[in-house]
Amino acid sequence: MDIDAIRTNIQNLHKNYPRDTGIMAVIKSDAYGHGATAIGKAIENMDCLYGFAVATSDEAFALRDEGIKKPILVMGPVFPDDYESIIKNNISIIVFNESTITPLNDCATRLNEMVSVHIEVDTGMNRVGIKPDEPGFLFMKSIAGCSNIRVDGIYTHFARADEADREATHDQINQFHAFIDQLENELGLSLRIKHSSNSAGVLGFTDFPLNICRPGIAIYGVWPSIETKDFSPAVDLIPALSLYSQVIMLKDLPVGEAISYGGTYVTSRPTRVATLPIGYGDGYPRDLSNIGYVLIRGKRAPILGRICMDFVMVDVTDIVDVVLYDRVTLIGVDGDECITVEELSAMSGRFHYEILCGLGKRLPRVYRG
Repeated sequence: MDIDAIRTNIQNLHKNYPRDTGIMAVIKSDAYGHGATAIGKAIENMDCLYGFAVATSDEAFALRDEGIKKPILVMGPVFPDDYESIIKNNISIIVFNESTITPLNDCATRLNEMVSVHIEVDTGMNRVGIKPDEPGFLFMKSIAGCSNIRVDGIYTHFARADEADREATHDQINQFHAFIDQLENELGLSLRIKHSSNSAGVLGFTDFPLNICRPGIAIYGVWPSIETKDFSPAVDLIPALSLYSQVIMLKDLPVGEAISYGGTYVTSRPTRVATLPIGYGDGYPRDLSNIGYVLIRGKRAPILGRICMDFVMVDVTDIVDVVLYDRVTLIGVDGDECITVEELSAMSGRFHYEILCGLGKRLPRVYRG
């Protein structure tokens, strides 16, 4: 993992907004497979970094246990068993259910503490959140009257900001701003933190700045979609992750030999096969069987047969002088060749976020920079 690349990506994304706009770095799902605690500790001291967003209580607790001090927002559901630890660790949570309000306020009252919450407004995602309508307004009125709940923030989430058609996102923005105006004017709420822009929003919707933005995939140097590359051509994103393995066996096979489960590949020529100790058990997509390739000594080595849970076999017949323990690049650069996460996504038919998030725990993470 290239920490300097992540820092540079954050700085480049931040340039799309006014200098006083804070970055809430999304490091859920183990920082999209990159290692949440290591990334969090490495970037926490950046001046533009307001704090972090995660998806679960356990993700937030892990960051606090590792000494992360900046604000943390849990953007998924938090259950009553975790309320006390959430409050004691000064972690913010989202609230969107009426049934949550009383037990959360009661817990904070018992601890003689305030609990920080952000309200998600559903402007079109239809996942979680309150609607910007009369029931939503009454919900806000109810929570604003709680003695030990402090509404620190309000936000929405874009459903289609990574598309070339921008109309749906503009509609979400307009709904969100109108609801904020209503809450501030009719309820007198002072909403300190307002945020809406995910990675695609940061890249493509810079005319509607709020005081916090929430990039996720882009801070790791991966574009949310092909379309977003056209949104901000001046923004340069540097991939932070490379994935390596090594050759652990070499064998020469004659014509007519089947390779791996099901014999889906049969040699059509004398073939030199290299075996790699990595597989779908590590999150490497099985859908790349007989389709994908890896890089060895700057050359492409096609994948032969089905990818196993723990092994991949590749063709090194045309690569000169391959030896045991040669480095193998599965994602990243080797000489003049490069394999990107987006390319693996296109070859395997899987979503590029999914590939990163699926990289397994038994793969050691090494950080530089």
